[in-house]
Amino acid sequence: MELDYFVSVFQALTGISSLLAGFASAGILLGVPAQNNPFLKLGFVTSTGAALGFNLLVVLIGSLVVMWGPGRALRGEGVESVSFAVEFMEVTSETCLIYFVLGLGCYFASSVFAAWILFKVQSSIFISVFFLVAAFVLIQQVGQLYLELKPPIVISGRIRGNPLRVPVDSTSSGGTYATGSEQR
Repeated sequence: MELDYFVSVFQALTGISSLLAGFASAGILLGVPAQNNPFLKLGFVTSTGAALGFNLLVVLIGSLVVMWGPGRALRGEGVESVSFAVEFMEVTSETCLIYFVLGLGCYFASSVFAAWILFKVQSSIFISVFFLVAAFVLIQQVGQLYLELKPPIVISGRIRGNPLRVPVDSTSSGGTYATGSEQR
């Protein structure tokens, strides 16, 4: 169940990041007029390149984890391989989410820079305000979803030890153990 959850998380991140990477790559091909401010051009190229890079990184990491994570869990030795795969996917999903947020932020910045490069001042101000409001609403909504849906305590599904192993002699803490059919 945890494997399916993380596979769906990576598939969602990969799908959205591939869309954003496509938008960023189209932005790189944008013709920039020569008479513009060089700092605006530098900001545009930097933010667009960073958006493309972070989003492609999410696509690459997500695709590899979706391909190899469940395989590691299924083909490994015992329960430890499943635990390792789930823990690895959990840590990697947190890292991937950071890259996704950075890529999204760079894409927003790239769009604002593009507005200042391509449009007149009045239009650029309107577009910039619109993007700032959209970013504020996005951050507010994500924060609200995080507070509502994030569990207060996270319990791992990791199995430690042999769950079928029970003490035969219940009076001693370090006594004899029975396994399988020897249990009472």
